[in-house]
Amino acid sequence: MISHIRGNCLARVAGLLLLLIIAACGNLENASVQETSLAAQTEQPSAHIDTINTQALANEEEGSEAVSLGVSEGGSGVREGRGGGSQAKLSEQAVDVVAQMYEALEAGNQPAYLKLADIPEMRHSPAKTQALFDEARKRKPHADRFKLLGKQELDEESRELLDITYGSQAEIVLEELSQGDRHVWIVTIFPDGAKVVDQSTIYPGAYELGRNASIEELVQASILKLIDDRQFLASKHKTPLFTPVQTVALIYQAAQEGNEEAFFAACGGEEGFFAGGRAGDMLEFTQWMSKFGSVLSFPIQELARTHLNAEYTAEYDGRFGPDWHFVAAMDPDDRYAHRGTYWILTPNNDATRYVVREAFTTELDPFLNDAFKAQLR
Repeated sequence: MISHIRGNCLARVAGLLLLLIIAACGNLENASVQETSLAAQTEQPSAHIDTINTQALANEEEGSEAVSLGVSEGGSGVREGRGGGSQAKLSEQAVDVVAQMYEALEAGNQPAYLKLADIPEMRHSPAKTQALFDEARKRKPHADRFKLLGKQELDEESRELLDITYGSQAEIVLEELSQGDRHVWIVTIFPDGAKVVDQSTIYPGAYELGRNASIEELVQASILKLIDDRQFLASKHKTPLFTPVQTVALIYQAAQEGNEEAFFAACGGEEGFFAGGRAGDMLEFTQWMSKFGSVLSFPIQELARTHLNAEYTAEYDGRFGPDWHFVAAMDPDDRYAHRGTYWILTPNNDATRYVVREAFTTELDPFLNDAFKAQLR
């Protein structure tokens, strides 16, 4: 009897040790994943960047076609789970995104910078991008130099303009410079991660507000100025400043926040598919976001014309002209039938933004040609 009990005890101890070893291995594996830093993901910095060509790099990235319709593992910043549960909200991560952008700037690492920032003014001006890199090298970023400015600190008009222009989940990060000067960085979230999407500089007495103007007043004035500058930049270059995929991401952001005004604006306002829309138009997408919790949690991908059946490309050419874009928001739980919502977008009348021309939730298989479906299997 004693030997039987002793044998059982030894077996239990051995089993417990085995479980502890398995758990330890799992922890080591998780730790190795979590320790991946910006520096580990990027190349070694060059001593000097002779030529800054952000547009060429951006075009190179957009030109590479991804075959998989799975959730992207790239990007930066916040990662959220389904059902609205988040590991970290963008409001808690926005400062880190700006700090990581500075690491890339200071290191002269252009590819890493482009993963963390997409500022239209910098995209269209290599000289300004070079100046941004040069400025970053002059001072070390310190954590206490950056501060999140809660949107609740802004007046109602500024909050609405911020949501309509940069997305309902956009956040504002202030960076202290010297003598009361500050950079204003705007961060929002896309399928490939959180990105810095705009920047301005405020200083005491800026915008003719007087030296006693509050930070909030200066930020509000800078938002108005940024929006005017963006409109001018888009008109000058005759190109939307957000990509089709980014535009669709802003639509889902607005739906998640229950922001009808931002939702209809992102869809294209009175030019768009939901012109004169009802509150119920947004409901389907709000329910989708309540299931997945973030634009990071499901694939949003533009499909090339070569991925679609020829009969559909011919139909869309006839209905929308040659410059249309097919963006699919996929349900990752239904990857075999590829069920989701497809969005067809074209530039608006003055080519300054993308407008939704059609949106429909269905199985996407009928739209895909056999060659592309074979690649997905």
